[in-house]
Amino acid sequence: MDSRVPANSGQSYGTYDRIEQQEFSKVLKDNIFLERELESAKIETSLKPDFNLLDAFKIFDTRGIGNVSV
Repeated sequence: MDSRVPANSGQSYGTYDRIEQQEFSKVLKDNIFLERELESAKIETSLKPDFNLLDAFKIFDTRGIGNVSV
């Protein structure tokens, strides 16, 4: 059992202090905001009449081998 999580975990957050909890909460909220913003941009782009998925893929497939890797 993890020593940071007490048996009555509904009452306390163990050794995580309030600042860590607030920072973690802020990171999660920021991530959710960015994911929503990204999804909106993807939807907006896909609805443009001149958008073509194959041409978009070719931007990242710089070697022309049919796949993309990091």
